[in-house]
Amino acid sequence: MPIVPDGCIDIICKNSKLFLSGLMEFTQIVAIEPKDHYFGIQFKPYAVAMLLDEDISVFNDELILLEGVNSDLTKELQKIFEMDAKPYGLMNDYFEKFFADKEVEFFVLEAIELIKTSHGNITVMALCEKLGIHQKRLERLFVALVGVSPKKFSKIVRFHSTHRMLSEEGM
Repeated sequence: MPIVPDGCIDIICKNSKLFLSGLMEFTQIVAIEPKDHYFGIQFKPYAVAMLLDEDISVFNDELILLEGVNSDLTKELQKIFEMDAKPYGLMNDYFEKFFADKEVEFFVLEAIELIKTSHGNITVMALCEKLGIHQKRLERLFVALVGVSPKKFSKIVRFHSTHRMLSEEGM
C-alpha cells in the first residue's frame, strides 16, 4: 500500500500495532498481506502537533511505531481496540474529546486551508498578505506545528493534487 505525500499525518493500525506516519515528502510502501487487518486515521498536521505535544518535524518521512513516540496515547488507543472490533466511532469520540479544549493557532489553520484550496498554487507572500501576518512568524509557526515550511507544504499539496487528478483520469 503506497503512502503518497498528501500534507497529512496518519496513525496506521496494522494487525493491532500502531504506527505514526509522519508528513511525507516521498512515497513510501507499507507491505500489506491479504490476511492483514489494517486501517488508518488521517490527521491534519497541526492536529498531530497538539496530540503529541512536540515538534513533529522529526517524524517527517518516517513510519515508526507509535509506542516509541507516545506510550500513553498508544495505551489509550489499544484500550479502544480491546473494547470494540470496529473501533472507528470510539476513536472519533476519543479524538473529539481530546481536541475539544485545545487552543488553536488560527493563522496556521487558515494558511493550511488557503494552500489546500489553491491546490498548492499560492506564494508564501500571498498567504502572509491574506492573513495579515509577517512571513517569519508564519514560517516559524508552520515548521513547529506542521513540520515543514509553508513553501514545502505547498509543494506537497501541489504534488498530491496532481497525483489525485492523474489517478482519477486513469493515468
